[in-house]
Amino acid sequence: MAPSTSTRWVPTAFPVAKGSMLILATGTSTEPRLTASGFSLIELLVVLLLIGIILTMATLAVRPGLGTADGDDEAARLAALLQLAREQAVLQGVEHGLELNRGSYQLLALGSDDWQPLADPIWRLRTLPQELHLRLAVEGRSVALPETLEGKPQLLLFSSGEMTPFTLELQGPTTVCRLTGDGLADLPPPTCESV
Repeated sequence: MAPSTSTRWVPTAFPVAKGSMLILATGTSTEPRLTASGFSLIELLVVLLLIGIILTMATLAVRPGLGTADGDDEAARLAALLQLAREQAVLQGVEHGLELNRGSYQLLALGSDDWQPLADPIWRLRTLPQELHLRLAVEGRSVALPETLEGKPQLLLFSSGEMTPFTLELQGPTTVCRLTGDGLADLPPPTCESV
């Protein structure tokens, strides 16, 4: 018997570069599947929420016209602060509130037993220039604002994203600015008109 030049354990041909694999008659490919790549919807929403919070903080940090008697800037600042507080209430799962008197306002958070002022400087007590005065209507009814802050908010911002429906007016010597919230949707920009 003549010796064989090939055995079971020795390759008889050079390996060939792999081309595209054919799909079997069953409709499945013999190539490994590529996994889906990209971002999920929740990841995109979280990023958008963080961008919104950062932009709101930047808006609050830049204070054009601080000290002017017109309520335009103060109304825009208050609207941005309320929107940010609303987002924080949702993210932290803690109820927030806005306490007002005729010439100042502050944000509070519901603690274990009572409302507490928030420690972050962004939420500090804000005093309006003497020429500006606040007026508040909650659910269509006028609310008498106290002379001093008492630690009890007039507007509630719930951790569910809802808030007390309100109309807030900043009365200045030359303008009246109105900020209106329906309780569900995002706050629209304040509207200001000359008096």
